[in-house]
Amino acid sequence: MKKESSRMVLHKLYWLAFVCALVLAPLGACNSGSSNQAPKPRTEFERDLILVKHGGFAHIYVFARQDGQSMQADDKSFLKAHAPDDVNSTWVLTDSERRVIVGTNVDFTPENMNALVKRFAVEDYTGK
Repeated sequence: MKKESSRMVLHKLYWLAFVCALVLAPLGACNSGSSNQAPKPRTEFERDLILVKHGGFAHIYVFARQDGQSMQADDKSFLKAHAPDDVNSTWVLTDSERRVIVGTNVDFTPENMNALVKRFAVEDYTGK
């Protein structure tokens, strides 16, 4: 009789676990680590940076005016005048024209980078 009663108890435990799983699964109890929230939408800058990162460039820099204002024509000309000699580079004006993302396979010369750092806030995203 002990075998039958232990089998019956075991059967009831399995049945209880099955019923609990059916009840709790729709409530998300089984997926407590995951979230059903939609991912946060990316900003224009984040989207553009991802595109440049996937471009296979050896160096990625972001330039912005130190006052945070939009890039003006003379700012863009200054950037281009101090650019590396790379015909395969890409330049993306982003963040409501407040930043320029540069992807290049040829790094800036120290002289050109020093001139740019004096005029702009420079972020190096190489390898990040």
